[in-house]
Amino acid sequence: MAVDYKTYVLSPAETAVCALAGAAAAGAGAQILFGYAAVSLVSAVAAVPAAIAAGRNILKKRRLRKLLMQFRDMLDAMKASVSSGRNLYGAVSDCIRDTESLHGKNGMIVSELKQISDGMRNGADPGDLFRDLAERSGLEDVADFAGILGVTAKTGGDIRRTVSECRDVICAKIRTEAAIRATVASNKNELYVMSLMPFAVSAVLKAGGTPTADGASGLAFRVAAVAIYLSAFAVGMKITDVKV
Repeated sequence: MAVDYKTYVLSPAETAVCALAGAAAAGAGAQILFGYAAVSLVSAVAAVPAAIAAGRNILKKRRLRKLLMQFRDMLDAMKASVSSGRNLYGAVSDCIRDTESLHGKNGMIVSELKQISDGMRNGADPGDLFRDLAERSGLEDVADFAGILGVTAKTGGDIRRTVSECRDVICAKIRTEAAIRATVASNKNELYVMSLMPFAVSAVLKAGGTPTADGASGLAFRVAAVAIYLSAFAVGMKITDVKV
């Protein structure tokens, strides 16, 4: 069955973990900043949908990243296979065996290669089969490989050279993207640490017995401060959200 990698369906356990984590974080933060149980409860409940959505997005990106790494391993195996003289169908069969040893029988790329092998055995164009994977995953590297492979297969070009050059270019691109992603992750980690400072300062002040403004004016001030904080955090996330 073809998998739509651009849509991630959370399992009940994953949904529960995301909801609980979001509710706990929002409730604890509200309790530190406001000190009212009712506000903390409302904040915890209100945070659940956003936490589930955020968790779904994180897990979807993680799955796509994993698929890309498995696709890279497939390219390595395919390059070795065609270099030994195997035709494209034989190379795909070899890739199934090689990637299965790396990622197990239930590996994403293993399942995809089995579908591609079945399609090729039934006369389907290999470029179209890989293009279908590219459309379902949204991975640009898979789309590039599918386009070049399709043209080569239809025109009777040198499969060995095509696969070898595609593998080298795509793997170099993946390494560059990994380096950029590492730099961006470092900046995001700094943002996460800085975002915790208001809560830490507030907790320390309360622990030290520092008086805080109560009443409607005090509550309004803290609500405004939280709104400014959330806006600044959203801007920071947008700045560090570099597409690679």
